Amino acid sequence: MLFAAGGIAMALIAAHRVALDIHTMAYAGAGMILGFQMLLLAAFTKFLGMRAGWLPADAVQERWAARFTLEHALIAGGLLFLAGLGMALHALQLWAGVDYGALDPRATMRWVVPSVTAMAMGGELALAGFFFEALRLIPTKPR
Repeated sequence: MLFAAGGIAMALIAAHRVALDIHTMAYAGAGMILGFQMLLLAAFTKFLGMRAGWLPADAVQERWAARFTLEHALIAGGLLFLAGLGMALHALQLWAGVDYGALDPRATMRWVVPSVTAMAMGGELALAGFFFEALRLIPTKPR
């Protein structure tokens, strides 16, 4: 929920639909990252509990686990990181447009905050793929 609220707030602020400013956008980006970490923690903890026999099997979780592979995580994380990098390059281009002088933070941060958020989440998703593969190494114990 925190992830979704942060994403919606960031999109509205970036599109100038809401009269909030870049400070709110920064908090929304942090909320998205924290929410994403919470989702990963919940999913990985449940998967670990099922593998260790502490929790009963869950068909939805097992389907998710079968589809979430290291390769998928690396591709999705890489694409998200590249999207953030593209926004960062656009911000750099805005700076070059003023001969690397003073910038209007309200304009620049509307590109920088989503860029940093996307790059951080892309990196986390890629690393989550490695962690999930490590969790798969735990032998399944019957409940």
